[in-house]
Amino acid sequence: MKTNIGGLVGNMNGGKIVNSHAEGTIFINGSATNVGGLVGSMDGGEIENSTGNMRIISTEDNVFNDLRIALEQIDKSDAKQNLIQLVNDMENSVGEITFTDKYRNFMSNVADHITVVTPFLTKLAEFLM
Repeated sequence: MKTNIGGLVGNMNGGKIVNSHAEGTIFINGSATNVGGLVGSMDGGEIENSTGNMRIISTEDNVFNDLRIALEQIDKSDAKQNLIQLVNDMENSVGEITFTDKYRNFMSNVADHITVVTPFLTKLAEFLM
């Protein structure tokens, strides 16, 4: 699947683009073909003082499913179910401002089982805004 993401999308024939800025975090499930301030083509034009500051995070590899599978190793049923629900909460809030709170809640509850989740911590931290 091809995805184009940008501040200006299309074609321009002549003219000038000034002070165009694209900034933010983009969560994609697939591959991004074009990402930036201008996506398309320009003939005889000029771009001046324009920037693109994008952070792109792919959710294609499903860290949340892998994490739930890893949590199945926990013997205590109540703790396991609680942590799986917290993973669900995090997954449902990816890209939202509430993800940070869901992440902190998960981290404060997983301390007794840190060896199970250590391989996932770097990928989870990528979703923090």
